[in-house]
Amino acid sequence: MTTTSSSSNNKGVVYIILAIYVLCTAIAVVLEPFINNLPCDTVASDVKFPNAFYIFDPCWDHQRYVQLMMLTRSECRFGRHMVMSVILGMAIGYERRSADRPAGK
Repeated sequence: MTTTSSSSNNKGVVYIILAIYVLCTAIAVVLEPFINNLPCDTVASDVKFPNAFYIFDPCWDHQRYVQLMMLTRSECRFGRHMVMSVILGMAIGYERRSADRPAGK
């Protein structure tokens, strides 16, 4: 009997740790634009691209930061898009539910 409760306790601890990590990552993703002076150890190259509007910045796509929970800045931007999608989807769902209009009707 103790092995079943022990394994369920272990699962609970893992779920709590994962929830804390996801919460900390979401906070880092939202606060990333306000974090200034992130160091960059990557050496910039003189690569030329045919698109004149493309600016190659190795720190943006390849440099991972401890302050951002080991994410790159472009991953943080993508995470902000996901967070906003969830918030706006929840708002739309709440509005449809309060008006008693299920999806598809």
